[in-house]
Order: sequence, then structure tokens, then C-alpha cells
Amino acid sequence: IENKELDSDYGTLIAVTVRGSGGNISINETKRVVLKRYDSLTFVQTDKAVYKPGQTVKFRIVTLNENFVPIQEKYPFVTVWDPESNRIGQWRDVEPRQGIVDLTFDLMPEPMKGTYRIEVLKNKGKRDHDFSVQERNGIPIQAFAMSEIVTEITKITFEEMEGYFRKDLQYTGQIRMQYSTGGPISNATIYLFNSLKPGAEKVSTDENGIASFSLDTSSWGSRPVAFTAIYQGQYQGNEYRNTLPHHQSAHHLVKPFYSRSNSYLAIRKHGHDLACDSELDVNVDYIIKALSAQEKHNLDVFYLVMSRGLIMTFEKKTISVGGSEGTKGHLHFSLPINADISPVARLLVFAVLPDGETIGDSAKFQVSKCFRNKVSLHFSVAEDLPKSHVNLDVHAAPDSLCGLRVVDRSVLLLKPEKELSRDSVYSLLPVRDLSGYNYRVNENALEFCRRQDPWSEPVPMDNAIGEFNTLIQVPVT
Repeated sequence: IENKELDSDYGTLIAVTVRGSGGNISINETKRVVLKRYDSLTFVQTDKAVYKPGQTVKFRIVTLNENFVPIQEKYPFVTVWDPESNRIGQWRDVEPRQGIVDLTFDLMPEPMKGTYRIEVLKNKGKRDHDFSVQERNGIPIQAFAMSEIVTEITKITFEEMEGYFRKDLQYTGQIRMQYSTGGPISNATIYLFNSLKPGAEKVSTDENGIASFSLDTSSWGSRPVAFTAIYQGQYQGNEYRNTLPHHQSAHHLVKPFYSRSNSYLAIRKHGHDLACDSELDVNVDYIIKALSAQEKHNLDVFYLVMSRGLIMTFEKKTISVGGSEGTKGHLHFSLPINADISPVARLLVFAVLPDGETIGDSAKFQVSKCFRNKVSLHFSVAEDLPKSHVNLDVHAAPDSLCGLRVVDRSVLLLKPEKELSRDSVYSLLPVRDLSGYNYRVNENALEFCRRQDPWSEPVPMDNAIGEFNTLIQVPVT
């Protein structure tokens, strides 16, 4: 399929068929797939966010591919518009020089005050950037104060809590306790209740206001489990919360994860951001009960990492399973954390059991925004007299395209949100986190089950979740 045939707005729907055979296995499967074309990434940077009358506006245009590598893209039309949408400057057929377009525009001595717009027309789509013209280069200051009276003394929330549990594997979670103003509460005793047993378990918060817990699920059945966390054993109904000072409680409902053989894989998750140029140690707990033979068998456990809509890693680990009692244990592997999987990485771990059942788990990790090429710069001296000679040293990785801007530091105080940053560059990505399915290719869960075994009628389980196709259809966030 030619790239020009693809729709950049809605995507092009196609059908992919896979046929194959080997031994006693025959495959003939057709899936619908949506292909979508994404445009290149373009940003506009001005030397300042706010200008005074008569000053020169200096701006550059850079276009990158999805790997943040500059490309030579010609711009049919570049224009500047004043606050009343009058076109006051234009350039045609603008071509970059080594990946960068540098243009200037002189403001009139008495220009119209307000917000101006630079518009870059591309071969497909356009990119806008605005700047302001003010009479004086200053920051308006508005002072006001507000007071709010609250009846909520403390706040409790559940964190790192799965929406489901896997029987016979530990269920873990965290409880965060903080003042209504946001500060953490340390050394606090929290009472943790669950609907399966009377009484409460006591947990204590650390210096960050976090209390961690781990629960044995071997006695849990096929019904949901309701959790409630209360501080100081106090619980008040909603009818009193608006009038009396109170400590907020937290609630969480957990459903059983369905597996017809009670076999599971579970990734040990955590919520902190991953730093680039580091390694993530991944631990996966498993319990395999699908094999009845006494002898041990090798089972391949596959893991893949997806970022920006692409599969970046696909590997496997082999474990030994079997025996009438099943096999319980954990496996470990390391993942390199780098710019290729920033800003969001999704990890999927799965295995196909001998009877055809697929088991698995998925996890989402936030990765710090970073780039492949590293750059640094510094002046030869930190401070010097006016009209002195100062050197600026720039160091960068090979094949780096460097653009310099030298302005007075006070300029950065005016509209800092307009400054070029890691966040602003990453915001250009058309896909930062791909999840869920397009409505045109989404499949009915019952139809999915019938294809696996056309002679049986699927039985809906309202209180259970965990069919594998549901597992990988993580809701869009």
C-alpha cells in the first residue's frame, strides 16, 4: 500500500489473512487492521515570546521524523499575521539549510499590540506559533488571596491497586495518607478492611505517607473483594461529611481474573517514573496448573515492549513446569530504558499452554522524556565585566544538529510556557501511547470465544475479568 493512499484522519481499513500449517496444526485467520499515515513533526521557535515595538522577530522552523531526526522538508508558504488577522509578512517555497529555516521579521515602530501568529503551510497540514507585542517589557502583577474552609482533615487513597486478583498469587497495593492541604502523614495507623473476613488489618505509613500491604489470595473465591481503608477507626456517613470535620476513607473493588485452568502470570508493578539510560528489573510471578503429567515440561514465556505504537522488544524466557500440584514461582528479566521507549512503555508478558489457553499480564510504565543525542554547553566564565570576551563551548553527540539562541535571562521569565522544551517536542508525537482498538476492528468477546471452540457456548461471568483479548485492550488514557 502506497503511503499516499492512506488516510491521515480516519485511517484505511484493510484485511490481513495468515495461513499456515505444521504437524497437526492448521492456521487460517483473517484480521481487520487500520493503517494510518502520520505527518512529520514541525515546530517553530522565536528568539523571544514577547517583543517591543520596532524590534526584530527572529524565528526558526525545524521538521523532524518520528525519531526526532531533522529532515529536509520544503514549506510552500510561511506567513505572519497580526492580531486582526491581517497578513503582514510572507515567504514562498522556503527550504531549510541543514535542517533549519532561519527567518526574521521587523516590527513597525508603532505596531498593533496583542498576539501575532506565524503560520507554516506544509505539503500536508500546517503548524502555528504565536508571539506577543507589548508596549513595555514587563510582567503584569496581580495580587489576590482566597481562603477556603474545608471539613476534610485527612485524605486516604488507594494506589498501585489492580482491578483484579489472581487466586493463589499475592495481591499487593499501597495506601497514601495526606492532609487535606496535600502534605504526607507519616507514622499513621490505617485500618484496612476487606469483605471476605471480619476485622481489620493495621498498616502504618512511612515518611512519605505510604503504607504498603500484601495479601494471601489462596482462600479467595470467585466473588469480588471490597476494600475499605479508615484512619483511626473512624467512619462517617455522607450525611455528616459536609458539616463536621472528618477523616476521609478510601474504597476499592477487586474482581477475580478468569482462567479456565487457574493458571496465571502477574507482573510486579510499580508507579515511579523510569530514568533513561538505566535498566528495569522485571519480576513476574506465575502459577501453572494446566499440566497434569508428573514429569516436567518446558514452557516459553514471551514478553514484548511497545512504545509509540511500535513493538520495540520481543523476547522469551523458558521455565520448567509440570506435576500434579502445578508449578508456582517467578521469573526475572531486565529491560534497557532509553529514548526509544520514551515517554510511555507498555509491557506484555504471555504464554500459550499446551491445551491452547493463553495466559498473560500487562503493565504500563512512564519513562522520562529524553533524546538519543546528548548535548551540553557552558560559558568559559560564570561572570564577567561588560564588553568582555566570553567563549561558549558546545559538546554534542556525532551527527547532532545544534541550533543556538543567546538572549538575556529576563526574557525567559516572560511566558515560559512558550519556550521550547522536552515536553513541547514530545507533544508533537502523533502516537505517544497506543492502546485499545479502533471501533472498526473491535471484536465481540463472545464471538472471540466461539472461534476458539465453536462447539461450546461461552458463559458470561459478570464478576470476573481477564479474557486475553480484554487483557491487551487497555482503556485509552
